[in-house]
Amino acid sequence: MPQGVFLASQDVNDPRSINIQTVANLADQIPADQAKLRAEVEKAATHLRAIFPPNNKQFDSYFTQLVALAQGGLAGPNANPTIASQFLEEWKYDIVVSEGPRVKVQYMRALLQKALLFGLGPALMGICFYLINSHWNGPLRQDISLQIRDFTLVWFGCMIGAWISFGARKPKLAFEDIAVLEEDQLTPGLRLIFVGIMTMVFTLLFFLQVVTLKIGPVSTTAISHNPYVSVLVGVLCGLAEKLLPGKLLKESTKFFSV
Repeated sequence: MPQGVFLASQDVNDPRSINIQTVANLADQIPADQAKLRAEVEKAATHLRAIFPPNNKQFDSYFTQLVALAQGGLAGPNANPTIASQFLEEWKYDIVVSEGPRVKVQYMRALLQKALLFGLGPALMGICFYLINSHWNGPLRQDISLQIRDFTLVWFGCMIGAWISFGARKPKLAFEDIAVLEEDQLTPGLRLIFVGIMTMVFTLLFFLQVVTLKIGPVSTTAISHNPYVSVLVGVLCGLAEKLLPGKLLKESTKFFSV
């Protein structure tokens, strides 16, 4: 077996960090597999700190295992990075099985709470405008009330769609997902507001018929007089939250290139 060129231990100054140093006289002889394992171990330690808060007993247990496998793969005369890498994958799998469901349910619950908080008010407002509109006279008042109704219903649909989107995109979490559920690292509330505002911009484009989409017999041209289409458009925009920024940028480029 190759000589381990590193020393691995728990950091004295920061007990939640792992300290991996190169042996002085072996600094120019680092094998590729050991260098790769070192990077993976340090990355795993970073994710572990993100998953568990300070003073957590589960963190201590998993961290002790991580230090041990790092020592087995990187240090000493019998270092075996291949076996250590296998143990690392098993270690990640154990965390995914034990912590993945908790983290996912916790995030989806928080996202749903924010979606209902942000969406129910506008939905009720839209229903009120729909009821009030039936007692108002004059086309102008009807047009204004209908437009407000449709925008509020689109917003409500978007909140629900964005919630469904997370569950659809993340049916199974990987180890890295547990620490960072979304690449953009937005909080649930900020994510919903961001997606909602983009959806409102697209709704304006649909109202003005700058952009027209059609699915079967349903077209976005019906958004101005069909509340069901309004909700559906909002849900679809929420589901397509990852595509909205690129689509919006594309439409903006078309507008300013004219």
